[in-house]
Amino acid sequence: MHYLRLSLITLLFLPLSLFARCDEDRLNISLPTSIGISDLLAAVADECSLTIIYEDQDAQKTSDTKSLAVVNFIDLTLDEILVTLLNRNNLHYTIDNELLSISSLKTINIKVDYLDTMRKGNSNTDVIISGSSSSGGGASSGGASSGGGSASGQTGAYITTEEAFDFWTDLSQNLELILNRPEDKKNDTGTIVINKKSGIVTITGTHNQLKRVQEYIDQVLSALRKQVVIDVQVL
Repeated sequence: MHYLRLSLITLLFLPLSLFARCDEDRLNISLPTSIGISDLLAAVADECSLTIIYEDQDAQKTSDTKSLAVVNFIDLTLDEILVTLLNRNNLHYTIDNELLSISSLKTINIKVDYLDTMRKGNSNTDVIISGSSSSGGGASSGGASSGGGSASGQTGAYITTEEAFDFWTDLSQNLELILNRPEDKKNDTGTIVINKKSGIVTITGTHNQLKRVQEYIDQVLSALRKQVVIDVQVL
């Protein structure tokens, strides 16, 4: 376990060799005063021998404008620190060969196992309307009399209702609503591409957008697995 103390005026670091394996160490960072996220990232990256690359201007701007009032990270891994600094500020990050890449948008592929079919259902209803009429009273003439009569009749109607369920169309529409919301920034417009043949859903968005979409698709996949079990039981 290593201890790193930072100040706004000067950044005092322990020897670099102590942080040569930050991916396995747990770090403590204590800072009683405010510091920008980009400054704190630079300090951590320097001690962990990482090079920072901002993939787009929005990521750089967010990192430069956001700040922490007080920093008190206790016994955290490097990933846990980066999640706090970046993911919670709607930024993505990856570490590859001591290269820390930070971006506002990221593209992921999600496999959805569903046959490319459209389900249709029909329901037929016969409607029969019946009614009757009667006339009363009678008259007699010359010993002959006539009495009242009644008549009844029926009319019918045949109603057909057809319902179609297109899984991929419904999924695409729902994902669009979940991905892009009014509270998202104007520049944070996510995109969705669905390959029905392969069942691959390709989504580009911010950290918060991809998190919302992933949670929804997980629910959809869970429902599909239950549907498969029900279909097998019925068969």
